Amino acid sequence: DIFNEQVTSVTLEYLKKMSKQRKVRILEIGAGTGGTSANVLKAISDSGADVTYVYTDVSSHFLAYGRKTFGVHYPFMEFALLDVGKGVSAQGFRVHSYDIV
Repeated sequence: DIFNEQVTSVTLEYLKKMSKQRKVRILEIGAGTGGTSANVLKAISDSGADVTYVYTDVSSHFLAYGRKTFGVHYPFMEFALLDVGKGVSAQGFRVHSYDIV
């Protein structure tokens, strides 16, 4: 859909500018079943950019799904539980350490 296309396009534009200078860190909040992730991950992989992509959700079920569906194809991924209703620092996330959220 149009939203996923826009997210992918904006992500690629940022990667073109920044990934040559340093590794880009991406945090996806509430990844769920990966509707947006699928397009973005393929585009990142095709671009060859140096990234760390952190796929998060409040549900361990969705994280397991993401690992099974995407983790085997995209080695630049990490998976973590994240409940945005709680303090992110207390959950192991450094504030202001991601380039794209």
